[in-house]
Amino acid sequence: MHRYRTFFAALLLVFFQIPTSLSGVEIKYAEGFRITEKEGYPVIIVDLGGKIGGDFDGRRRYILVPRKKYAEFQNEQGFVPIPVPIKSAVSLSSTFLPPFQWFEQETVIVGIDRYDYLYDSEMRRNLNERGVVEVGNGPNLNIERLRTLEPELVMANAVEGEWNVVPKIRRAGLRVFLNGDYLEPSPLGRAEWIKCFGLLLGEEAAAEELFSEVERRYGALASRVSDIDRKPEVLFNVPSGGTWVQPGGGSYMARLLEDAGGSYPWSENDSEKSLLLDIESVFARARDAELWLHQYGITSKEEILQINPVLGRIRAFRRGMVLNNDARTAANGANDFYEGGTYRPDLILRDLVSIFHPSQLPDHKLYYYRPLH
Repeated sequence: MHRYRTFFAALLLVFFQIPTSLSGVEIKYAEGFRITEKEGYPVIIVDLGGKIGGDFDGRRRYILVPRKKYAEFQNEQGFVPIPVPIKSAVSLSSTFLPPFQWFEQETVIVGIDRYDYLYDSEMRRNLNERGVVEVGNGPNLNIERLRTLEPELVMANAVEGEWNVVPKIRRAGLRVFLNGDYLEPSPLGRAEWIKCFGLLLGEEAAAEELFSEVERRYGALASRVSDIDRKPEVLFNVPSGGTWVQPGGGSYMARLLEDAGGSYPWSENDSEKSLLLDIESVFARARDAELWLHQYGITSKEEILQINPVLGRIRAFRRGMVLNNDARTAANGANDFYEGGTYRPDLILRDLVSIFHPSQLPDHKLYYYRPLH
């Protein structure tokens, strides 16, 4: 039994007494969507504004109509009607799958992008046994296979360029739901997209309660270290091709770092996007960083030295404080940090608090992170 499933199953025990009306739905942190009503029907308004770039249209209004009323429903221009709870869906990202599992709605899934991208072995086995097919994504999307499945809903990431499959799916006559969770700069804002899944699956009360518990745990951890004066400086990633990417000071990871009681050399940069920096400038500014996180694809300190021997002079490297977020990685390379971690920022924050301030959580065993040797 997975730790996630145990946690959520315990909470679900109380949901039978909770009314499923929409009156209590409130969006506190997410910037990319809001929930309102029209003639008594829930409406999810996705508005990603200029976060995508290019000519991508990131605005949609989804009106959710109970199945028993859907046949007689008269839609209004500008709205995308969705019968709820949905009975069949295709997920074009593994990050969308955990809510289906937690709400025990896995049978709704009829297609996924690729099994190779899915971390959870139990879900992978269950989907495979039911004959759930791969449809690909981006330039490799198999639109004919997708059309054959006749899903009520296709959930896709809001992206531009060749990975923007939304126009192709719509031309195929299929309904597509834009998911922009990855664009949220707030960890709790990203997790709050679980409320969309709750509405689509008829589990809105459960989603509200689940999110509230994650919010409570996250807030308690952040409060524990908010008044600590000494905040260790943190460096991210490894250089590649002459460029060293660091999170913008207003990004998701920078906010997690701040809430965990860390300091960041680029905190004054309020960009929510990645900063593409040269190796020399990063080394000059962060060579004394006490902690070094997220060396994607790196499994040992020796591999870091193979990139550039000068990296061994960074303080965190010399003191053995180099940690990667790949402790929960499957044999296929899928990483649960980017799957289940999307909706569990409290678990990520708990790891970071333990790393930054060990005395605050002396008995904590790292969940997503592991030290490199």
